Amino acid sequence: MKKQLELLARVQQIDTDVKKTEQLKIKFEEDAQILEEEVKKDEERHNFELFLLEKLEKDYKDKEKATKLYQEKILKTEEKMLAIKTNKEYQASIQEIDNIKKMIGDKEDEMISVMDRIEEVKKDLKASEDELNRVKSEFEEKKREIKEDLKEFLDKVEKEKEIRASYVSEIDKDLFDRYKQVQNLRNGVGVAFTEAEQCLGCNMKIPPQLYNEVVRAGKIVSCPNCHRILILKPVKESAEGEP
Repeated sequence: MKKQLELLARVQQIDTDVKKTEQLKIKFEEDAQILEEEVKKDEERHNFELFLLEKLEKDYKDKEKATKLYQEKILKTEEKMLAIKTNKEYQASIQEIDNIKKMIGDKEDEMISVMDRIEEVKKDLKASEDELNRVKSEFEEKKREIKEDLKEFLDKVEKEKEIRASYVSEIDKDLFDRYKQVQNLRNGVGVAFTEAEQCLGCNMKIPPQLYNEVVRAGKIVSCPNCHRILILKPVKESAEGEP
């Protein structure tokens, strides 16, 4: 029976690794999603600044175009003044030119303000572009590391699955069926080590008589509290808790 229990403990360890694999897959997906969201935020910020720059440049061109139209209007008004015969019409034209010049001055002031804003946005855009490139580079590197770590563990587990099959073939069917039943009820852990009259699966004390039976390994002994199959913790075993 001792040999059977040792094989069962090895099967439990492999099953635990397999479960960890599923957890790692979930964690990989979550970590990748977090990284992608960070990149997305930086892309959105960068794209907004691009949009803002395009809007400002269009605004500047519109004001520049309006200024040119005003200047053309002044030229046309000055041409018309050559045919003016009365002082009243002349003064009216002068006033119209002055008004247009004021509008040109206002537009030029607005253009200077927009130009200053454009320069600010260009600086922000350069900074956000540098940050976006940095985040993307970091994202790809972290994603690569995560994939490598996961692949390494998956490869290890695949090899363990092959070994598990050989262990299971040597375990008594009734013992393995019992293990599977407890495993399904106890979050994937059907076996627990025990030492010093304590179950390391649930950390509860077990009766001395039961503990002695576990030490003798002459029959299957279950924890009265968590019902896991108990196995004496090996002297060289460094792990705490379940095998």
